[in-house]
Amino acid sequence: MAQESPRETTGGLSYEVILKPASAENTPRPISPPKEKPGITKEEIERKHAEAEERKLQLEAQRQKALQESKQKADEVLRKKLEQEAEFQKASEEKMVKRLSSMEEKRETQISNLQKKMNEHNQRVKEVQAAVERYRKLLEDQIDQKLKAAEANRCQQIQGMVERLREHAKHIEDAKAKSDAFSKATEEKIIRDMETTLKNKEEQLKAMMERLKEHERHVMEVKSRKGTVPAPMETN
Repeated sequence: MAQESPRETTGGLSYEVILKPASAENTPRPISPPKEKPGITKEEIERKHAEAEERKLQLEAQRQKALQESKQKADEVLRKKLEQEAEFQKASEEKMVKRLSSMEEKRETQISNLQKKMNEHNQRVKEVQAAVERYRKLLEDQIDQKLKAAEANRCQQIQGMVERLREHAKHIEDAKAKSDAFSKATEEKIIRDMETTLKNKEEQLKAMMERLKEHERHVMEVKSRKGTVPAPMETN
């Protein structure tokens, strides 16, 4: 007899078929021929043997039929399982294709965004380079103007210094001339003062000599009056 028990799997429902020989409960056992008794003929024995053979064939046919049905059910379960696996594989492939397509679209979008950002970055770099070039040119112009202005100021300062040096040299010459004139006048005045002083000294000395001679004469007169006449003093 065949027994079937349903069993759930991940892919669907399967059946487990167990085959076993007919038991005494379901199939009646063939009746063994009784012992020969007096009165049983050969034809009766052959008939019973034929009936037993027929029952055996019927049991074999039933077993084959059960096996065939079990095989058909197993094939049906296998077919359904294969169909489910095919559907699952197809769904998985479609899902994978969609996922790959989505990933490809995302990758293309990312590449497009990256290229856009790179273009914007390159544009900003070009703008910055242009601004730097303009600023560099402006600085060069300003430095050139400052150098020219500094050169002009330096020339003016040098010219002013030359003029001041000329004025200073002229002032020195004038001061020297005035100093020479003042020195000459001062020297002449000093000489005149010295001559005047010497003349005054000579006159004073002469007056003193006169007073001294007068004093000596007076002394001699006094002494002559007393009777003593000293020798007169020598004068240079």
